[in-house]
Amino acid sequence: MPTYFEIIKSENYEAIRKIFEDNRPAYMTGLNGYTFEQAKDEYIVDSHRVMINDSDNRPDKTIFRPVISDSTGETLIDTATGNAKVQRATSKVNRVPLPVPEIIVNRRVGFMLGNPIKYDVVFNDKNPKEQTLVDYVYEIEDSSKISYKNKEIARRMMSEMACAELWYLTELKEEGFWNYISSRFGFSKPKYLLKMKVLSPMLGDGLYPLFDGYGDLIAFARSYKLKEDQKEVDCFDVYTLEMTYKFSNRDTAWKLDETSVGGGKIPNLAQKIPLVYHQQEKPEWANVQKMIERLEKLLSNHGDMNDYFGEPILAIFGQLIQAVNKGESGKILQLAENAKASFLALDSPPESVKMEIENLEKFIFALSQTPNISFSEMKSLGDLSGVALELMFLDAHLAARAKEEVFGVGIQRRVNLIKAFIGNILDVSLAEASQTVKMKPVFTPYMPKNMKELIETMSQSVASGIISTTTATEKLENEGYISDASKEQERLQQEADLIAKRNNQIGLNFQ
Repeated sequence: MPTYFEIIKSENYEAIRKIFEDNRPAYMTGLNGYTFEQAKDEYIVDSHRVMINDSDNRPDKTIFRPVISDSTGETLIDTATGNAKVQRATSKVNRVPLPVPEIIVNRRVGFMLGNPIKYDVVFNDKNPKEQTLVDYVYEIEDSSKISYKNKEIARRMMSEMACAELWYLTELKEEGFWNYISSRFGFSKPKYLLKMKVLSPMLGDGLYPLFDGYGDLIAFARSYKLKEDQKEVDCFDVYTLEMTYKFSNRDTAWKLDETSVGGGKIPNLAQKIPLVYHQQEKPEWANVQKMIERLEKLLSNHGDMNDYFGEPILAIFGQLIQAVNKGESGKILQLAENAKASFLALDSPPESVKMEIENLEKFIFALSQTPNISFSEMKSLGDLSGVALELMFLDAHLAARAKEEVFGVGIQRRVNLIKAFIGNILDVSLAEASQTVKMKPVFTPYMPKNMKELIETMSQSVASGIISTTTATEKLENEGYISDASKEQERLQQEADLIAKRNNQIGLNFQ
């Protein structure tokens, strides 16, 4: 039986496609209880179940209205029965969707990536090649806007359950900037630029990772559509350690894309699959989805109730002799003997509904480990200490730390991939350094800061001799209070020298 690699090398599209279709990821098959389509419907507000008008969700109501004469404005009477004529009509119900899944995802991303990812770097600082490689990695990430794309990737992973980074080379055209960068950091000006594109199901990409028995990625395929001359062309790219194969269907037949570079066969010079695949089993809100649907239903029903009883309804029991017109002063109803009139009102306020809504809101945030940081919740807290803030957001931090187990693996693969591109293509003089330098991603979950308390603690620590001013300024730099600790130290020293000079001058004046 031929291996996966042998089938891919055969360039037989049908056989290759079958490999990836037979090993479709869980977001396509629903193996873990969720498909992408289901997650998308729950994530996009307009697709929530409460918005669907059918018998299984929230149908509009069928009512019967009296038939009114266009000429007289009076109700028409059925001569056969003597009753008022009626016609079937539809009364639209209230639909109140809540963007709770989006809030859960955004807050998880905010706590996990509110502070940029840094690297714990292990290299020989006496080896200029290794130092150059580290600088090169940072420059590629900076030019690719990685700190912003990290948030997009995490958001797509948490909501769509799958996304990928495609790293590719383009010819360097704007040399001025890279002339400056290469001279500054000491590496050769590259002939190519390394860029990254985000792929995801929501963007129209079909993602097909192929793993071996040990869970290692051995091949990857992507299906997508291209527009050419107002016509959509189906494409299917396959990435391996050795080659990239580009198939397309332009004339009702799948074959290697001859219009592509290399006739659809591109050698993989990086010697690594140029993709980073991010996935998780279920969307971030999966455990509280039923509660979200229940809350939306309650709020929608409550809206219907307000439509019925929010405005006063005058009920007359008996015969009405004379009504009043709108806007009349000294309004009087004339009723027949023993007739009564009163406003309809609920016998008791819906306290149980209010309690259920409050409980659902509380449990949705608590069980999804999402802090409820709305203005109404936070305004009454006052000035909290640093310890109190840490305890308040402990659950959110634990959730962010747990998510690192999934997301951190992809970030580690990314930096290894960038090093491979540098050492094997962009600057082969750094090939050895790309193997010896170790870069481990370090996550620092976001935490609201009590800067007053932090500065007081640093000041007291410096005054008591526990830490140096250098350590204190570095800590304040990490917390974002100052921009550059070394420059701040230089300014402090300049101010100290200036004060000493003034004191010496004053002393000389008194002699």
